[in-house]
Amino acid sequence: MSETINAEETSTKLLEEDFDSIQKIQGELESFWNTTAQEFEEKHKKKYSEGGLVTGFDKIDEKLFFAKGDFNVIQAPSNHGKTSFMVELAYRFLTEDKNKNDVTCIFITYESSPDRVTQKIKNLIGDKTNKKPPYKYMPNGENKYEYLSKDDTSETYKKYDELVQNKRLSIISAKTISELEQIIDIFKRMNKNNNERDIVIFTDYIQIMQAKDTSITGWEKMKAIAYELEKLAIEKEIILFTGSQENNQGNVREGSDIYNAATNVIKLFNHSHDKVQTKEKKDEKFCFIAKQDGWGLFSLSIEKAKYFETAFLDQEFRFNGYSFKPRDPNGHKDPEDHKENNKSLSKNDRKQVIKDYQ
Repeated sequence: MSETINAEETSTKLLEEDFDSIQKIQGELESFWNTTAQEFEEKHKKKYSEGGLVTGFDKIDEKLFFAKGDFNVIQAPSNHGKTSFMVELAYRFLTEDKNKNDVTCIFITYESSPDRVTQKIKNLIGDKTNKKPPYKYMPNGENKYEYLSKDDTSETYKKYDELVQNKRLSIISAKTISELEQIIDIFKRMNKNNNERDIVIFTDYIQIMQAKDTSITGWEKMKAIAYELEKLAIEKEIILFTGSQENNQGNVREGSDIYNAATNVIKLFNHSHDKVQTKEKKDEKFCFIAKQDGWGLFSLSIEKAKYFETAFLDQEFRFNGYSFKPRDPNGHKDPEDHKENNKSLSKNDRKQVIKDYQ
């Protein structure tokens, strides 16, 4: 008897799901049929021309911008700055004057605790405000961290509190895609009266997320998660970023499905990472370059841009452990700058200079 009841319940549930799906498709078709060419143009202007987010990094903004429905992957080897770069993007989206729409940034952390991400954000704000990050690690100190005085942190804390209290910045932990979807729905409801607000989701990182189907593993799990994230970005009309780990060959782990699902794939390379110094270098573009006055040098490669062109921004960014900045035009860009006191070398000499430097 119970088996019959269960079969009937399952059949009813499937019929309800089919009905909901048919209604949704019918609604989308009605909306499309009733939208004139002029109405579409106005919608396009708001979403992609007047809307969309830029970073304030001229070198990036010349190549692409980020719009509702985009699923973006920040790809790098382990400990090469994926989370720090996403924190940088969040701050820039929130503060860049060129971004016309209101912006809400939500960090959903799978790997780090929310407190660690909060520390990164407050240190970034402090570094940009008065070059005084409030939390400085002291490996040989009596306490593990040095905490600055109220005078040194007042401006930093004021900016941070304004972002949080106005609900423009949130940090929360999650374990599954289903929880991520619930969080997005909460913020969509909170902003239902402001359809032009851009909601930007950052997650770290895709390899440790849990798919809706908890029974799948390996590449099947990654494929499911990648396409679930793409679907979320499109259906919820949000801008979604996730970090992705690289393998030793410099490719996204677990195959090409993450790449295929993404709107944009941005690859970071930290030239000043200690492991780069000892790693076999098959490509001179990814050589080791020592830190200069505490600043490491980064290259950024737009590996995929569905609506733009790919690009390689060679050693155009620097990072001091707290925030990213464009490379100093008066500083060093290439290894030969170190060796030849900023004298320009011919292309034929480049390989030998790099070899000497390494």
